[in-house]
Amino acid sequence: MASQTLNIQAGERITEVCHIVKRGRGYQIEDTFSFLTPPGTVKDGAVIDSGRYANELVSEIRKHNLQNMKNVIFTVTTSRLASREVITPPVKENVVRQMVHENAHDYFPVDKIEDYDITYTKVGEQTGDQKGHRLLVQIIPKEILNSFAEVAERCSLRILAIDTSLNSIYQSLRALKDSGVTIYVNITEQHTEVTALSGGEYLMQRPFKQGGDVVIENYMRELDLPNTEYSRVINELTPEKIEALPSTAVEKINDDVERFLTPVSRIVDLLRARYNVEADRIVLLGSGCRTPLIFDHLKKMTTIPVMFLDELPELSGLTNSRADASAYIACIGSSMAPVDFMPDAVRQQQAATSLQLHGSAEGSKSLTFPIIIAGVCAVAGIALIGVGSMQLKASQDKLSQMQARIKTLQPAKDTYDAYVTYTANQKNIDVVKDLAKGKNADLNAVLAELEAKMPSSILVGSASFTQSDMNLDVTVPDKDTAAVVIDQLRNFESFDVISVSGVTQSTTESGTSACTFSVDCKYPAEKDSDGDGIPDKNDPNPKQAASSETTTNAQ
Repeated sequence: MASQTLNIQAGERITEVCHIVKRGRGYQIEDTFSFLTPPGTVKDGAVIDSGRYANELVSEIRKHNLQNMKNVIFTVTTSRLASREVITPPVKENVVRQMVHENAHDYFPVDKIEDYDITYTKVGEQTGDQKGHRLLVQIIPKEILNSFAEVAERCSLRILAIDTSLNSIYQSLRALKDSGVTIYVNITEQHTEVTALSGGEYLMQRPFKQGGDVVIENYMRELDLPNTEYSRVINELTPEKIEALPSTAVEKINDDVERFLTPVSRIVDLLRARYNVEADRIVLLGSGCRTPLIFDHLKKMTTIPVMFLDELPELSGLTNSRADASAYIACIGSSMAPVDFMPDAVRQQQAATSLQLHGSAEGSKSLTFPIIIAGVCAVAGIALIGVGSMQLKASQDKLSQMQARIKTLQPAKDTYDAYVTYTANQKNIDVVKDLAKGKNADLNAVLAELEAKMPSSILVGSASFTQSDMNLDVTVPDKDTAAVVIDQLRNFESFDVISVSGVTQSTTESGTSACTFSVDCKYPAEKDSDGDGIPDKNDPNPKQAASSETTTNAQ
């Protein structure tokens, strides 16, 4: 990675730019600035008007005297990014990469997998009887990546990487090496990402398509303020100004904030149920983390200490003690270990450049080698003449015999090498086949049953699947519909037991009623060879499956 880069996160409302400098083995923020994204140029992570956006970006870069910077790393935040935790066998890195790409369609059942770019981040190791690598696999539409290639070309910038906010947040926070279990909540204007770490090690991540605008937009709408006032409102809004609004508006804003934070508070329960750990603290970060009401509501909804990222002493070394580091933490993380997302055009250009360099090196070698050989042969010839022509003839005959022997044995060596490679690959394939026999093989049946039996008014906010259960966050119009959904789930053939928690009734922005709750569904226990459901030491070929976790976002 270059010693200095511009790290850019393009949001629909605000674009954040960092000047990152590598110091030793670490990275630090040298300079930062942000500007209002030109309206209508960025939508859900993609730059849809590269001309207008590039003109504004170039103007801002020149205004801050960074026009000599040419290397850029873009950080993408979008609801069109899908992520899934996968466990692979303990094989080498090149085999892991091949397995991820070959199984991409199984991880993400999209219509045209060729329209997406896929990558992964290794987040830990699976221990116990079923060892393997824990991967966070991510997939993103290529059109989003290609839109940033257009921006870079218009701005005369060279793309080093395109990272995702999920990965960059994880990379920067794990570098803090904090102790205990911490839930980090990165809040931007329109997106939120929750990252749970234990002693710096990955536990889980959840993205949500809502952010600080849940307060800002309500406030501006109530006062009928134009979009040009957005930047001023962000900097000047206080709880007192919100309290000065009519009581109905204040009540609606408070309800919306509580609904926005409900998935965050549920992460605490999910960590307790799935990983048997208790969160020690919740840390807020991001450009929207200090939006009024968010801190106070989250503190009331949980019994866990809540603080801001800039209150952590571990942060100073990472960000050079900058006061605005919390808003730009995703930018610095994208320099540490970005994922290998890359636009097609840039990837092809890099491949062509590598081929040219490789070709030049080969050409240089092709000239150097004969010259060296010629010199050696000349010296050897003089020496051999001195010894005698008979010794020269004997040496030449022996050399010819050895070369012929090597040529005769070469096919046997090739056959042996092919056999070793085939044996290793066959072992990997057998492991993958065994891992594919878990309950996730029946995931399509579960989804089909959900589609057939659930009412059309149901909205699934998020869903997670493990080897033993499925967890859903559900929103329906009213409690009667909630009763129907719960009753249908209890009759599913795919589950033995379901439990329901957190049933709440609320009112949406349009004035309609909404009922939200969480459902935890347990898969039926597997039968052993005796049919009694109790594993038997003598049962042959016990099933092994890789646990996986799927995260989806619904708007």
